[in-house]
Amino acid sequence: TMAAASDDAIAIAAEAAALLRRASADDDAAAAVDLADELQTSTRDAAYVLRPADWPALLQPAAPLVELPELVRERYEACRSVCFCGVFAPLQRVWATVDNSFFLWKLDRRDVPLEYSGESQAICAAGLAKPRQGVFIDAIQHLIVLATPVEIVLLGVCENGKGDLSLQPLPLYTVPSDNVVMTAVASTSNGRLFLGGGDGNLYEILYSTGDGWREKRCRKVCHTVGLGRFLPSFLKIRGQAAIVQLVADEHRGSIYARTSASAIQVYDIGQNCDQKPTYVADCADVNSAGSRAYNGYDIFGRSSVSSRTGADKNANTLVSVLAVPPSESSYLHLLAVTADGRRLYFTTHASRSYTSSTSSKRRPSTLKAVVARAAPRLVPPTSAEALLTAPAPPLAVEYAYMASSAWLLAAAARGSAVSAESKLLLVARDYAGGSGFREAVGELRVLGHTTAVALLSSQEEDLLGSEGSTELSSQFYSSPTRFAVVTTAGVMQVLKPRPVDVLADILSELTSSGEDAKADEKLRSFFRNFGAIETAAMCHAITCASSSSSGRLLDGDVVKSARRVLEDPTLCGNAQTAAISSPPMGPTSSMSTGQWASPTAPAMGEVVEAPQLTFTVAHDGLVLYASRLLRPFWRSNMFHPVSQTKHRESVLKLGASTLAMYRVEQELRALVISMSSDNHLLIRNNGTALPVGAAEAQAGAGKLSPGETYTNFQGKKRPAYLSPYESASDRRYRREEVTRRRKLDEARSKEARSVAGLKLLLLRSAEILHLLCIFDVHHVTRLVLRLTGEERKSLLRMSFAELVVSSEGLLLMEKMTAALLDGQLVISDSDGSGQVYGSGWMESLTSELRQFCPSFFGEKRRAFYLARELLRQARNSPDGSDARHRLVEDALSALLVSPPDTADDISAAVLDFEALGFWPGVVQLPVQCAQAEEDIPQRTGKSAEFKTSCYEVVADALRRLTKSPTSPGQGVAARRHLYQLVFKTHDDGLHSAIFEASLELGLEKELLPLAPSSLEAFLLQRGGSVNESSTAVPLEATQVAALELLARLHVERGAFAAAAMVLLRLAERPPRAGEEIPLENRQRHLQNAALRAKSAISDEYMDEGAAEAASLLDLVEGKVQVLSFQKRLRDAFSSVAVQNGEEAGEAQRRADILSGMPLDLSTLYNDYAYAAGMWQICLEMIHFASAGTGGNYADGDANVKALWDQLLLRELLGDGKFPGAAAITVRMGEKFFPDEAAFPVNHVVLRMETAASGLWPATTEQESKPAVEEHKVPSVMLQACHGNAIRLARAYSSVLAPPVKRDLAEPRLRLQILKSTLYVSRKAASDAQSGGMGTGARVVFGDLLELCERCGAEARRLQVPADEADEVADGFASLRSEILSCTGN
Repeated sequence: TMAAASDDAIAIAAEAAALLRRASADDDAAAAVDLADELQTSTRDAAYVLRPADWPALLQPAAPLVELPELVRERYEACRSVCFCGVFAPLQRVWATVDNSFFLWKLDRRDVPLEYSGESQAICAAGLAKPRQGVFIDAIQHLIVLATPVEIVLLGVCENGKGDLSLQPLPLYTVPSDNVVMTAVASTSNGRLFLGGGDGNLYEILYSTGDGWREKRCRKVCHTVGLGRFLPSFLKIRGQAAIVQLVADEHRGSIYARTSASAIQVYDIGQNCDQKPTYVADCADVNSAGSRAYNGYDIFGRSSVSSRTGADKNANTLVSVLAVPPSESSYLHLLAVTADGRRLYFTTHASRSYTSSTSSKRRPSTLKAVVARAAPRLVPPTSAEALLTAPAPPLAVEYAYMASSAWLLAAAARGSAVSAESKLLLVARDYAGGSGFREAVGELRVLGHTTAVALLSSQEEDLLGSEGSTELSSQFYSSPTRFAVVTTAGVMQVLKPRPVDVLADILSELTSSGEDAKADEKLRSFFRNFGAIETAAMCHAITCASSSSSGRLLDGDVVKSARRVLEDPTLCGNAQTAAISSPPMGPTSSMSTGQWASPTAPAMGEVVEAPQLTFTVAHDGLVLYASRLLRPFWRSNMFHPVSQTKHRESVLKLGASTLAMYRVEQELRALVISMSSDNHLLIRNNGTALPVGAAEAQAGAGKLSPGETYTNFQGKKRPAYLSPYESASDRRYRREEVTRRRKLDEARSKEARSVAGLKLLLLRSAEILHLLCIFDVHHVTRLVLRLTGEERKSLLRMSFAELVVSSEGLLLMEKMTAALLDGQLVISDSDGSGQVYGSGWMESLTSELRQFCPSFFGEKRRAFYLARELLRQARNSPDGSDARHRLVEDALSALLVSPPDTADDISAAVLDFEALGFWPGVVQLPVQCAQAEEDIPQRTGKSAEFKTSCYEVVADALRRLTKSPTSPGQGVAARRHLYQLVFKTHDDGLHSAIFEASLELGLEKELLPLAPSSLEAFLLQRGGSVNESSTAVPLEATQVAALELLARLHVERGAFAAAAMVLLRLAERPPRAGEEIPLENRQRHLQNAALRAKSAISDEYMDEGAAEAASLLDLVEGKVQVLSFQKRLRDAFSSVAVQNGEEAGEAQRRADILSGMPLDLSTLYNDYAYAAGMWQICLEMIHFASAGTGGNYADGDANVKALWDQLLLRELLGDGKFPGAAAITVRMGEKFFPDEAAFPVNHVVLRMETAASGLWPATTEQESKPAVEEHKVPSVMLQACHGNAIRLARAYSSVLAPPVKRDLAEPRLRLQILKSTLYVSRKAASDAQSGGMGTGARVVFGDLLELCERCGAEARRLQVPADEADEVADGFASLRSEILSCTGN
């Protein structure tokens, strides 16, 4: 497609567009020159020129004279009062009035005319007008105004569609004339009717749809009468001259009136021609006003007037006033023509405005003569003196008419042998050579006296317009200017040939005369007069005439002659670099030296200009011709808003008519066909450019005789007749010749590139014009509304040039084309029958687009829309029918053979398949399109992006099935079917897109049972690595979802260890910026990881990896425990922060840190637990850290004892007192025992005994301590040690073992400890006895016997009451006896 065109193609098209802009700059400058400036800078001696006598005539008959209809002639011969005739150019009809009869007939036929004879009085004036909008029925497109001395009548003109007219009387639209004879009629395009009366007043006919109490349906209004209308008839002034001509200047909002006394009046009717006429100014003496104008004294001065006698006494009489078109001048508004052919230009502005936009808004304020122009001469004077002394032959002008830059005079033919004969003088601007403003004069004799002249505007001029252009720039898309001339003998059509027509006639003569020198000189004269480039452009237009569908088709020999002219280097030159001069062709022999002649080298210090590329005249003429073909549209906006409401989008229309665009398109295609032909001169010449090697060979060869040979001297070929010692000038000549030829080849190559770019530009322009024609037929507003808002704004802003050259414009045209066809599918679908456009409408439309717009609508696009038409027919077929299934299958087959190449097309087709429930089409088409993209090596850079968009089409279908299913069947079953089709393709890219959409939609449960092997790779790629080095990388939400699904996938497949690793990665992931990951979520992931690790150990297939699984389990469980510590610390700090104390801020800060990333155990212990005095958690951490060490924790013994001291002191000094200390001892002992690293039993026994005795802590007042029950401490310790009395007895033995500790120096404390030891020893002996007399029991009994002996002896040594000491000693003795009896000793 055009949007996918290469950058190089767009670049060369842009270069061609730049050439067009430069070529049209001269045309713009010429069109911008004001006629006033040209007239004031022209000289009288060069005012008029005559074409060369052997050139075709400036004014030629276009058709033979058509005599007046017999009926009109008979009535004319029997005329009793008055008769008038004229031309209604918009109707292409001639009219005539004879007495009270009105006749109307065609210009080129002498058939029976239409006749209207409904009036009793003679018709004194007639005119044609456009009716006001909404007053009459649509069939009445024109009104004919007939005025009699009694009444004024309106007739409706109706057309039957075949070109035939009928006159419809309108009896309700008749007004009396009040005895005023109307002598002139003028109208405006908005339906206003003005009449000039014989009484010198300006009248207007006002008409509406119906009568009212304030105004009538049709009435006559006088705009100029004053108080005289109320005076009696005998007092009224009779000398006021009649208005004989009215001219409506709609561009300036003025009415010009010419009276029978040769006076001119100006009236202002408003800028929009909708206001009441207001008198502005008049000119009663044209001769006096003309003498004050530029050049006016010599033309209208006293001497000029006094020299006219006899037949020239009426020379100052005005025969016509004409409005000057705004395209000619913004300052000159009115042209007055005298009876002898002199012209006087007037302005209605008091001062000059140099901008046309400002000038159009200014209102008329005066009437001033500006420039005078002498009467045209058919025989030019020989000198300036003769111009002043020899007056021109007098003219008797009967009629004057002006059309654009040409004006036609009808004058009596004096001295003619035929009495009833007149001559037509055409005065038109001369573009053939010379400087300044000149006018060419042509003459044509016609039979009869001329009564009316009218311009027959061609359809092309009406559609394309000639405003802002000259005859040279508009001649290629407009026909020759044609006039209808009505004489007393009949109707004749004459024309002014265009310059290209003149050239064609010269070429035709050249072809027929062969090598005639006279004809050749005539051609060269044309080149000299119009210029080489201008003539070359006309030659290109002639070469296209044989293939153009518009204009006249020229003979093939004329076309060949035009091609030969373009090939002639003496006329059109060669492409070259201007700074490189051509050396002499071959060696210049010198009798004395025999050396080569060489050009003069530049002197030292001389400035050498950079070489400038000069194209051939044929190339420049081609560019000029192309620029003028595109001129009507090139800088215009093609889309214009017409109306816009507050709640609706604006209605759009195209900036040109369909017929105008079609005409230019045909001319462009004709030029492209001519450029594409093998015999096109630019392609042939530039295609065979001389290679550099050949140029070098020719440069060295020169002109050789048959007997001369070459020798090889230092690798260079050279002529044999040259001396072996070549001079420096010879070598320099060789180098310059090779350089010149190389530059010539480069110039040819650049010209070939320019021609290729121009051809591409013209082809694009023709295609876009054809597209615009199609858009206009199919309602352009509806198509534009299918674009986005930004695209609509761009479309309204773009000129035609931007649509053609810019990539954005080309893309918009493609989208408009797609909107056209998509819109037709939608419209057809709205009718259930599917017969909105009949059968084959899509085939017809796509064939037209494929034929005329291949750059925007290729074969793939055609196949795509034909397939969519099949799908549309399938939607209109009954559900489940064979026809429906066959249509869908055919559509899919067609699309798979020629897959679409844009994502929008693929999406549209998939939507159609989805609506039909045909899921194979939903999957297979995007896959095929993606595969086809891989096969295009030129699109490797865009292949990945396009393939992704193809896969996204299928993913979007899955999203629609999930979010908004259109039918009950589009649910779980449909998604399952879609999944199965996708996974059968083995296309990893498509799988990834479906996986992505499934995660987005939360369809994991449906996806996992059907998941292919590619899902694991996708989830790993999306979730990121799960190894240890990746834990420091944050995860996005999509990555988290992917890893969670990956863990579930591993569980489904029994890969429990892999699932545990993924969960571990999720638990330890760092948060993203602004993200908070609750510790509970991390804990959940770790706990699940622990479960999966346990499952991996118990799996019977994991024998070989059992050790690794066990290690993984230990790792995960350890992380679970550490995270639980962190969570407890966070809760503890959070509770402190809630209390709003002095430490609340610091506590909250620590809580926030602990709520983030998992911390290691040492950080939790040192920075948080220990620092905050959370002794219990510290001990638990020590207990966890000592796991696996077998309870041996000698290194940390002092720290652990200190922690226990702090823990017990908090209870003893707090509210808990000793019961609290006992409770915490039991709770911690049950958790830690027998881990000596966290639960040093010996130290705890000592602290509990001293606390029970009131000796610890030492600062505690003895009186405030509650009494502790006897044996309370050993009971608590037994409970903390899980009832292990044997271990506790050893602890008491260790406490009592010498040397005596300072803490145990108090006798009563030792007595208490001895009592506790006795209590524990009895329990230990009982436990040992109940366990049997094994080896272990014997060791225990041995230790107990030794302990009894030692403790009994110590009890008797204590300085305590004897009875208490004896009681303890007897207890140990009794226990000893029991042990001995048990052991049999």
